[in-house]
Amino acid sequence: MSTKQDSASSLIPVETRNVSGGPCAGGMEKKKRNYRRMKSVTGESVVHLKRERQPLQKTFDPTAWYVADVKKRFMELKVRDFLNNAKGFVNDSTLTEYHVEAYVATQTRKGVEKVVISGKVFIRVDELNRVDVLRKCQQIKCFRKDPSLSLTVNGYTSFARVPNNQIEVLKAILEYADGTVEYSETLHPQVNDTVKVSDGILSESELLKNLKGTIEQVSGNKYATVVLDQIGCFKFRLPVSSINKFRTE
Repeated sequence: MSTKQDSASSLIPVETRNVSGGPCAGGMEKKKRNYRRMKSVTGESVVHLKRERQPLQKTFDPTAWYVADVKKRFMELKVRDFLNNAKGFVNDSTLTEYHVEAYVATQTRKGVEKVVISGKVFIRVDELNRVDVLRKCQQIKCFRKDPSLSLTVNGYTSFARVPNNQIEVLKAILEYADGTVEYSETLHPQVNDTVKVSDGILSESELLKNLKGTIEQVSGNKYATVVLDQIGCFKFRLPVSSINKFRTE
């Protein structure tokens, strides 16, 4: 059966849209999936293969400090003095000169320097010269690794590094604390009152002026406990006049 077009009928134009017009003008951002769609070679099913995430490379902070273990106790000060050589060192592999900063947590009492964190030396050195430091100083056992840190691009665990601001707080605690500072890697404070340093000798340090911690009373003496998450826990005696309760806003 054939049909004929009615001469009286009119043609109605229909609007068509393209990628440059309409609600989708400019295109849409393709949703990113964490898998690949692949058709099975043995059937009509579609399988999803998970894409491997590339580990992020940690940004090297030149102001942070490596945590190094010494081979024997009472060697911390000798390692520090050796590494803080004003003349610096020469890398055996690259033949380039470099300098090292080494710090040991100590308190000086009656002219005697006592090590507070035994067995550890904090070392600040360029990443390219870290291995050469081990070659130069035979008293260093190793640099500590932190399994809680993300893997490097090569799949190795990152070395433990302490931010410089925590080292500066530690130095201020050891300088201004009233009495001996107790150190523990695993001890966490029993929270009684949350306090902050307000007055007294500790407030002479800008780093400690608003330092927050917990307070406890032992044999009539007030002790503050402060945790530096990359180093450990420190407890030291405080004059009562130097602390105020900390109130959150």
